[in-house]
Amino acid sequence: MRNNDWFLISGKQIDNPVNQLQRQRVRLEKFFEENKINLKINQKLVFINPKFVLYEAKRDFNVIMPGQIDWLIEELNRIPCRVYEHQQKIVDTIQTKSLKKSRYETDLDYEYDRLFKGITCVTCESFVEFDFDVSRKKVQCPKCGESELVDAAVLRNIKDYIILFPEEQLTVGRMLDWMGFILSKQQIRRILNKYGAKQGSGRKTYYVIDNNKLN
Repeated sequence: MRNNDWFLISGKQIDNPVNQLQRQRVRLEKFFEENKINLKINQKLVFINPKFVLYEAKRDFNVIMPGQIDWLIEELNRIPCRVYEHQQKIVDTIQTKSLKKSRYETDLDYEYDRLFKGITCVTCESFVEFDFDVSRKKVQCPKCGESELVDAAVLRNIKDYIILFPEEQLTVGRMLDWMGFILSKQQIRRILNKYGAKQGSGRKTYYVIDNNKLN
């Protein structure tokens, strides 16, 4: 962070999240005004990625870092939570005005064979490649420079596969193809054996991974 400009560690400039937060506050204030809701808005910028580091921020910068989230939740839990009638009316108003379906939701029509395969970057979602300088233990994004442990990257992309194809089985061959063949069959099998429960045998072998290991 330099002045009001935000940059990735690679030097690429990104949208200022403070400005994004302010735009949302203005929209919320407008919504309150239109619906005659009298509430004070207390805004905070919260970063949830445990890897996130913010450099050169001012001391009075109103931001919650990943390590402060538990503290923030504890502080919120200390606030008396009795709900009065006028507060319930506010909740009812917000719920009735909420979109039944987000404008970003759509009934996607996709087929496995037509999807681009590979491991995506945890930060910018570009497709990544191996960082050969760390003995193939990490993947590195050629676009933003973000690195991630292979196990974490594979589990994250397995989660994407399960979301897209919930009825399909997790097999070594399918995951090898899903990752774009940038990993070896031995690496895929090692990760599936480490985090999943092996089912069947021989060519009918597949794996089941607990959701807690994918979060």
